Amino acid sequence: MRLNSQKTKWSRSFGAKNGGFAIFEAVLAIGLCGIMATAFVVAIQQITKLSFEAKRESALSRIVHNELIFAATKPQIQEGKVVRQVEEWDVELETIISPVEGLVNEDGIELDNLLEVQVNAVWWADGDYKNRTAETWRHKNMYAR
Repeated sequence: MRLNSQKTKWSRSFGAKNGGFAIFEAVLAIGLCGIMATAFVVAIQQITKLSFEAKRESALSRIVHNELIFAATKPQIQEGKVVRQVEEWDVELETIISPVEGLVNEDGIELDNLLEVQVNAVWWADGDYKNRTAETWRHKNMYAR
């Protein structure tokens, strides 16, 4: 019987050591899971922010490009400046149509009736004013018959 009681003592003492180690492993595993969950949430927040910024940049580029096409393809174009607000994106668009002067071709002949169409977009983001510009040239009488 003595052997039996020694085995029980040894099993209990060995089991107690494993029980403490198992608790330490569990605490360590929970801590690592917490760290990984935190990193995952931060990564998702950054991805969401970048996705929103990419969507905004794409939309603003499209708005500026469309405004440039609209201004440059009018049949009757006049020099001047037009400012309008795009409420949906909180953007101010400024369209400037001005003559291009001093431009000559290869033969030295001055090119007249040439206009520069420029669209400037200004908006407030990330604590600062941002801007985007698009421009093109066109002949004043491009659509005249």
